[in-house]
Amino acid sequence: MIVQFNKWKQLGNFQYRGFTLIEIVTGFLIFFVVGSVSFLTMLSIKKFVTGGTVVPQPIHDLPYDPSPIVVENSPAEWSLSRTSADESFMEHVLSIPASLNEIEPETVYAGEPKDLKIPLFSHDPGIFGFTQFPIQLSILNPNPSSTWIMVSVNGGKFAELEGESLSVQPGDKIEAYTRGDTREWNSSRVIGGTYISKSDGVRKPGRIPVRRISFKR
Repeated sequence: MIVQFNKWKQLGNFQYRGFTLIEIVTGFLIFFVVGSVSFLTMLSIKKFVTGGTVVPQPIHDLPYDPSPIVVENSPAEWSLSRTSADESFMEHVLSIPASLNEIEPETVYAGEPKDLKIPLFSHDPGIFGFTQFPIQLSILNPNPSSTWIMVSVNGGKFAELEGESLSVQPGDKIEAYTRGDTREWNSSRVIGGTYISKSDGVRKPGRIPVRRISFKR
């Protein structure tokens, strides 16, 4: 049996339409279905954004390590839960120099490299009396202490001079030059010559002129 209200009702000068019971029930069901779908859609969106249902965890159930962090020379006392990540971070912080003055600056070379002066020979190459041999040939470096002398004996490979003198025998050929860091210095030219004994009967050969220095005996 279908219950039906009067189709049109009179209210003063106005008329309004009544609804059947079926229309009322149908409207209620539509409202319920639409509301349920909307609610379920909102729950699905929230679950997708948060990655699942988040259940608050009580603070007293969280893991806790009561051992304190001990930091030497620290102005404050630490009483935080310690983890390996915390210790690594603190080691990094403590390894940072307290002052920039503790960091050694890198050497910076400004401008073009400078030319080095030639080494100084105590005896010029040439002819000497037989009794003057062996000659104690001193080779000095007139340049800064950061540079050194390279020497070659009888055409051999150049090597760094150890000490300041060489023992020269008749017929020895001594050559030398000064050297330094190529970023700061240009090597000097090579100087030297042969030391000959008069008893050899050999004419004085041509030689590279060198700067002579005198020593007190």
